[in-house]
Amino acid sequence: MGKYIFYEKATGELKNYYEEQEKKTYGGPLGDPTLYVQVDIPEGIDYRKYNLFEVPLEEGQTEADIEFDYKHEYYNFIGEYITEYYKFFENFDKTNDVDLQDAVDAARAAKNARAMKGLALRTVAERLYAIITDYIYEGGYTPAEIETFKATYPEIFNLLAAKQPLTAKTYIDALVVGGIITQDLKNDLAMEYSDFFSSYPEFDT
Repeated sequence: MGKYIFYEKATGELKNYYEEQEKKTYGGPLGDPTLYVQVDIPEGIDYRKYNLFEVPLEEGQTEADIEFDYKHEYYNFIGEYITEYYKFFENFDKTNDVDLQDAVDAARAAKNARAMKGLALRTVAERLYAIITDYIYEGGYTPAEIETFKATYPEIFNLLAAKQPLTAKTYIDALVVGGIITQDLKNDLAMEYSDFFSSYPEFDT
């Protein structure tokens, strides 16, 4: 995968970074080699931390005498064949700014990932609680039977209410078929956990 960016000659700015298998062909100003240089970015260079400068070829020198990262060749408007040489130089002020921003972005991304996983745990806990509740109230059980069931398995209800489905799984897996606990109920609960672990395998320990 190639990495490319445009160097605007008038301002010295780098812009329009993209990654593709091959360099694209542009019309308009970007396609005008007198205005823009579409540069191949060398491996290992983070363009955000660098400036690009033209390397002059002094009289009597050849390109073997200079260091450059990119050679820009084109015909100008009067038919002259032009060759220009460019090299990336690290800008340490940019480097510090980019490193700081990357650290902030990484911390924010980690925070967002934790929030998403926390919301996923909350959601699966609510879904498990809802599945059990539906089986209870669709089964035609008396209020006394329902209270007895809840009193028999307080850990399950308390942990799911506290949004701790992973801890509750041990108690749910241990449920024995009989009375309110049907095989269909156990199957649905197991399927809910399976679906959750498919999306978040890091929790399936």
